[in-house]
Amino acid sequence: MPDAFLHLAPSTRPDRETDERVEACRVLGKLEDERAVPWLGALLADQSLPLELHGACFEGLVGTWTRYPAPEKPSRAGYELTL
Repeated sequence: MPDAFLHLAPSTRPDRETDERVEACRVLGKLEDERAVPWLGALLADQSLPLELHGACFEGLVGTWTRYPAPEKPSRAGYELTL
């Protein structure tokens, strides 16, 4: 999909089902799209986020810089935000 980020990011909105939001956060980290880093960072900054969703967003953020198979271009911004 040419611009998967634009299709997936809205799936993380609060008006969506939790399962959909969780899966969207996980997949955003696999897109190798730098726009996912600040998006996931903003979600993680939300203190009201359910624990399950927070974990999925963190998993997505980590996935921007390390996973199997390894990203072609690991995200330095994703790495730094993880720290």
